[in-house]
Amino acid sequence: MKRRRGFRHFVTETQQGLLRTAYLLTGSGPEAQALVRRTYGSLGADWSGARGREPVSAARNALYRRLLTARPVARGEGLFATMSELPLEDRMILVACHFEGLPLGGIAWTLGLSTESARERIEAAEALLKPAVGGRSISDALAGLADQSPPAADLPEWVVGAARRSWFAPATILLVVAMALVTLVLYLDRDRPEPRDDWQPGPFDPPVQYAYIPQGAPCEEEITLPEEPPAEGLIQCADWKMVARYREGEQGRMDAAPAYEATCGDDGCAADMSLDDAASIVRTRGRESVVPLRVSADGHRIAYFSKARMRFVAWDLPSARMMDISPPLPPSGLMDVHRLDISPDGRMFAVVVEGARPSLLLADFATGRTSALPGYCGLLGMAKAGGAMAVLRDCPEEEDGVRATGTVVMLAADGSVTRRFRATSVDGLSPDGRRLAGVSAGDGKGAGQHLVVLDTRTGRVLRRFPLDPVPERSRITGRGWFGDGAYLVQAETPDTGESWGYYAVDVRTGRSRRVRDVGLTLGSEVAFGKVRGRG
Repeated sequence: MKRRRGFRHFVTETQQGLLRTAYLLTGSGPEAQALVRRTYGSLGADWSGARGREPVSAARNALYRRLLTARPVARGEGLFATMSELPLEDRMILVACHFEGLPLGGIAWTLGLSTESARERIEAAEALLKPAVGGRSISDALAGLADQSPPAADLPEWVVGAARRSWFAPATILLVVAMALVTLVLYLDRDRPEPRDDWQPGPFDPPVQYAYIPQGAPCEEEITLPEEPPAEGLIQCADWKMVARYREGEQGRMDAAPAYEATCGDDGCAADMSLDDAASIVRTRGRESVVPLRVSADGHRIAYFSKARMRFVAWDLPSARMMDISPPLPPSGLMDVHRLDISPDGRMFAVVVEGARPSLLLADFATGRTSALPGYCGLLGMAKAGGAMAVLRDCPEEEDGVRATGTVVMLAADGSVTRRFRATSVDGLSPDGRRLAGVSAGDGKGAGQHLVVLDTRTGRVLRRFPLDPVPERSRITGRGWFGDGAYLVQAETPDTGESWGYYAVDVRTGRSRRVRDVGLTLGSEVAFGKVRGRG
């Protein structure tokens, strides 16, 4: 079938390598074969999606996830007996680094560990194995052990046959479900082209000024879910748009795959791009959440949840390079994503996941390394190059999207804690990492609201400025730092919620000025990039 095109060849080419890895981790030939078969079975069910990514990495990640679920115990004699003394996570780190040659940060991310914690684990595992390898390197010893793995010559026929059997067995039920889902998808994504499995971004040079979900978008309409929507949820909408500004004749390359419309006038040109690959709304049973998108300060990088790849990705527009910045996530997993962020220089990307196992996922675009800091459920921002981060370990309640109170933890670039302090109504770290800023709560109609600026080195409030950016009383919402010396806010009428526009507030003087390159009302969600500051 077309949906499994190339799958048999992929299994033939990769089966022995995957089986060798499974054999090292389970210590049993039959158990390793069964594990690999189940891994390929799940991969084959979603082969069209995996084929558009890196299928080798997808297969490896699927194997690791099944290992974490099954938690097999390594057994046997000699080196296997020694490895059986290690926890499963330590065996996985050891095999991934010494046998598969994977970077430590990558396997740490998969396991939800910090890179430093993974380093401590692998050093302890290496110390345990060294007496058992007889003077050889651990890599050579594991390779020799993997040579004892059983052959897997019959695996392609078995896996492809199983995929066919699983596809045709409950034909009647699947037909009814498929018809219902197709009807739902056609309604929800009407007039929207689906991203192709082989979709690849092209170069796009003009800097992005902002991204937004426009008012009146299809997702704002009331959509009726099926009586029994799937527990894993549905990604129903992709309404994100981006606006890029440039001078006529100086736009450079504009070969990005998303469709865009460009218009030019006396004040230059603007391109309005539709990001059909960027999820904007996810719904599960009784819950709904906006899926975040972020734009770097220079307007040349964006981060969003890719419908084609089913994970958060970072996209460098001029080079057309795309990097995964999170593991694959089901739609229901997006409900636990609290924040997506980019460092001011566009190098570091962060995804904050809450839920039962809160974690801060970090990705370095310059090196391709990823890591995870478990236990953190909030992020107030990153400084340039991730030199400092302000995070929350506890999860206080939100008010109007801002976590009003909590213990702020300042982290250095290596993840070490440099300071802790209590803070109120701050939600943005300055590009230099030295100040936090935010909008304090008022009476609900704008009165009594202040811009609060706090020193991250002492935890003390530096300044509190009353916010009154327009002649009439307004309800103010903080939108983040506007360069090094100003904080961007949005002013709305307290009763009707109509926007007065966006204002840059000087964090030293408290004076504000209207940012006129941004419209009065952009939409329900806005992410700012390279916004010009002229008033």
